[in-house]
Amino acid sequence: LARRELGNRRSAERVGQSLGWLGEAARPALQECLVDPEPGVRAWAARALGEAGQSGKAAEPRLRLLLSDEDAEVRRAAGEALARLGPGDSEAVARLAQGLRDPNRQVRKDSALGLQRLGRQGASASDALVEALRDSEDAVRAAAADALESTAPAGEAAPAALARALDDDSRLVRAAAAHALGAFGERGRPHVTRLVARMADRDDKVRAAC
Repeated sequence: LARRELGNRRSAERVGQSLGWLGEAARPALQECLVDPEPGVRAWAARALGEAGQSGKAAEPRLRLLLSDEDAEVRRAAGEALARLGPGDSEAVARLAQGLRDPNRQVRKDSALGLQRLGRQGASASDALVEALRDSEDAVRAAAADALESTAPAGEAAPAALARALDDDSRLVRAAAAHALGAFGERGRPHVTRLVARMADRDDKVRAAC
């Protein structure tokens, strides 16, 4: 089935949902697909397990290994799956933080989204997220700002980095940074002047986030 449905996201979703119903009976077959020599099969299986809820959580150790897979699509699928499966351990956080430096921009974005979903359990990745605020891609920088909001108030350097991001060329990044800065409470107070200045931003989404 996996080989017949290579790259088919809808199929992976259906299989993952079925796995949730079938439980342990179906999980071993999908876990075997995670080590298949074909990258498309590995990515497909990762997505299916990410849709499986509690039935897929036993696959988390193998999914974390796939965050270092040689294939960018597999790394992306593994990051998506781990984020969907919910809070993980310190190794999962470390590997998602590593994904923020991946050569593939979509993998970097998905890693930030995964850390956002982990919330405060992803706090140890705050330094990597601060670094990601300087990424070359707008979408990655915005996702990093969103993740810093979720991990707040962790990260000594986060408030100042978010304040600098208020001057980003991208309206998406400016809006995400403005919204995130508010999550730091007292630690964000030294940057209130810059935040207030953004209330005159030319973009209505940025103004609304202040």
